Amino acid sequence: MGRFASWVFCFIGIWVVLQPSGALCGEVRLKNGDRLTGRLVRFEGGKLTLATDYTGDIHLDWVQVDCISTEGVHTFRFSDNTVLRGIAECPQHGTIRVRDPDTGSARTLTLADLEAINPPPQVRYKGNLTAGGSASSGNTESQAYYGAGRLEVRSKAHRLTLSAKGNYAESDDATTAQNASGTGKYDYFLTEHVFAYAQALLEQDELQDLNLRAAAGAGLGYQFFDTERLSLYAEAGASHVDEDYEDAEDRSYASGRWSVGLQWQILPDRVRFFHLQEGYVSMEDTEDFYIRTEQGFQFPLIDHFFCNIQVDYDYKNRPAPDKEKEDLRYLIGLGYSFSN
Repeated sequence: MGRFASWVFCFIGIWVVLQPSGALCGEVRLKNGDRLTGRLVRFEGGKLTLATDYTGDIHLDWVQVDCISTEGVHTFRFSDNTVLRGIAECPQHGTIRVRDPDTGSARTLTLADLEAINPPPQVRYKGNLTAGGSASSGNTESQAYYGAGRLEVRSKAHRLTLSAKGNYAESDDATTAQNASGTGKYDYFLTEHVFAYAQALLEQDELQDLNLRAAAGAGLGYQFFDTERLSLYAEAGASHVDEDYEDAEDRSYASGRWSVGLQWQILPDRVRFFHLQEGYVSMEDTEDFYIRTEQGFQFPLIDHFFCNIQVDYDYKNRPAPDKEKEDLRYLIGLGYSFSN
């Protein structure tokens, strides 16, 4: 029943993808007479970002804008620190009227006084929770469960990322999967794109004979993109790894570490792709390396819920004796996202 429910959720998600977009649109009128339609994302630092289905995000110089109007509610901050929240209307050239949809009251100001649209909070957070499972009875008695969570808290110069996940499965009273992991990482942005980081990893896998793998280290990273639609970073540094095995000989070594993270809304508000990769290679023996990855797609359902289709792939070049080098997991479930 659990497996059937997971597939139902995913079919609903794919159905939603095929439906016409319900995203509220806006219109930007330029001083040269052109008109552009799309979803108003943000205006800050003299740049207006408009998300479109036909060419992705468009970045416009504010000096080119003559008037804007929106269907949805946005937050507008003006140079005198006045903050209005409402629907934007275009009464005449060079002005903006912000109307409160609840009370109907409106205020008209000049575009020259507009300082920001949808300004981000000084401290932002976003995250998600996902869970899934399956069960069968009859000729084969089996059950499987997984759960995961991720939280990112970001200010201009600081970013904290926490994540945790776990898997359990059994078939005919025999355990076929039992593992869990947790990560924590702190980034300090030296510039807009360059950051220094400190990270930690804790991991357990009963079927790999692993009681605990603990890693901690530091390094440098580069944030290539960090927008609502596309986020991409890469980082490299050094870590110390301790591996405590149930039967095999324990290991402790210094390692190099790399990591890549990608989150991409292929179709805005419809399809999101993600890929996270982390690798450790021993500085004493480069044949001893470990790579852990997770990648997949998320399909919005309703409100903050989404269907999650994910593949986790781990590779340990020198596992415990008589253990496999590769672990591959296919996960399907339901997720809930949150942000401010």
